[in-house]
Amino acid sequence: MKRRIWIVGSIAWDTILHFDSFPLSGKFTAPTKSTERVGGSAGNIAQSLASSGVEAGFVTVIGTDDIGKKLHQCLLASDLMHLDIIWNDGPSAKCLVFVEEDGERAIIPFGESIKHKLTIANTPIDKDDIVVFPNWSSSLNPELAAAQAKGCLTVVGLSAVFDPQHPRADIAIGSTSDLPEDIDPRIYLDRFPRIVYTRGMDGVDQYEKGSVIHQDAFPAKTIDTTGAGDAFLSGYMSAYALGMTDGIVGMEAGARWASLMVSIEASVPPNWSEVIGGEKLF
Repeated sequence: MKRRIWIVGSIAWDTILHFDSFPLSGKFTAPTKSTERVGGSAGNIAQSLASSGVEAGFVTVIGTDDIGKKLHQCLLASDLMHLDIIWNDGPSAKCLVFVEEDGERAIIPFGESIKHKLTIANTPIDKDDIVVFPNWSSSLNPELAAAQAKGCLTVVGLSAVFDPQHPRADIAIGSTSDLPEDIDPRIYLDRFPRIVYTRGMDGVDQYEKGSVIHQDAFPAKTIDTTGAGDAFLSGYMSAYALGMTDGIVGMEAGARWASLMVSIEASVPPNWSEVIGGEKLF
């Protein structure tokens, strides 16, 4: 059974600064290049998911400023079938992204935080839908509970394991930036029956009680790692929404998408058709 997916989270305007080496405290370091583009992890995921043919919706907060107009136009031009935009009478979300010569990046949100205004109270969610909260925040606990009360399958970012309110969800997905490698994800399986944990070029593991499935990373020339995790989640959840729920096809799809993502300069993952070319993965 095909299922609709709602992504709940931020869309932002990214300012990308490229450096030969990461800026050090107290030192002057000039960027070698700067660019601006649409970003925001949840927005990236929503747009790329929609390009795979999945029926996707996006719940987000956008400001009424000029940046907000650009963000809105980007969403309208995407393949998203459903938009639930909460308009903020003020600025939109913005991020600084520092990219080093080896492609690694650091992301710094700045300006007024508006993520606490996210709500699915007016979103037309159905009991058969999948609701994904990729960037976890304690302020999302009421929205997670509302989705669960509807009977939806829920997916959260892996950092939810540290939330003092101890949320529960069907799936938690994240990376070493969410959970240090010295912590075994399996200790959280009592709250999240499936945990999907990516480790960059070391691949990805899917944990369930009594089961571990591994997927190798695909080789890639790394230029910019921005959005790699977003691309992985898009591939994984696309397969899930199309009925391939065991995670095997999803991890391969996600790994393929992430390998292409790191080889380009972008925040929004490329269209799914660019990932598979003439192949048919699902």
